[in-house]
Amino acid sequence: MVFLKRKKKGLSPLIAAVLLIVFTIGIATIIMSWINTYTKDTTSEASRNTQDLIDCASTNMDIQDVYILTPTSIKVIARNTGMKPIMVKEGYVWDTNGTSCMLNFTASMIDGGISFDLTNTTCLITFTAGCPEFQKVTISTTCSGVTSRFEDISKLNCNI
Repeated sequence: MVFLKRKKKGLSPLIAAVLLIVFTIGIATIIMSWINTYTKDTTSEASRNTQDLIDCASTNMDIQDVYILTPTSIKVIARNTGMKPIMVKEGYVWDTNGTSCMLNFTASMIDGGISFDLTNTTCLITFTAGCPEFQKVTISTTCSGVTSRFEDISKLNCNI
């Protein structure tokens, strides 16, 4: 019996080099595409955050007066003391027991130098003993870090 020997051939070095180069370019293209997308997203987010900080740089909020009108009714007069309009996010009143209640207000942009009222007529807090039960009022805005706090009971206007 005669066996014919077959010569085993592999890839030629030229074809192997071309395949390696094509594979490398394909992987590099995928990585560059991902880096490009990531960089664009990160840059646009940083731009938005920077613009928010710039917009909030000349804003400020100040609680001018707090009135306890009845045992269940509170009126807070606050003012945008900044130079740009600002949006109030929320306002709360606390009693000395640590109970808090959200103040009612109409969410809108408040121009610089304008006063506005926040009231409470539906809160579970009842100042039965009058003003000594009052602890504080806080107001926060959509601008990070722009808040106001009123805790001075000596400046509290107590009508009960």
